[in-house]
Amino acid sequence: MKHLIQDLHHRFPSIRTILGHRDLPGVQKACPCFDATKLQYLLDAS
Repeated sequence: MKHLIQDLHHRFPSIRTILGHRDLPGVQKACPCFDATKLQYLLDAS
């Protein structure tokens, strides 16, 4: 996951926030089954 996020950030440098689709307003889903926002540090480090 770390390498994927860093690769995507390299390809799309305007990305500033990591969210799972469950974190979007109006979406009522349980997946992903982890808190994607906790991966923000990977974006900040790249």
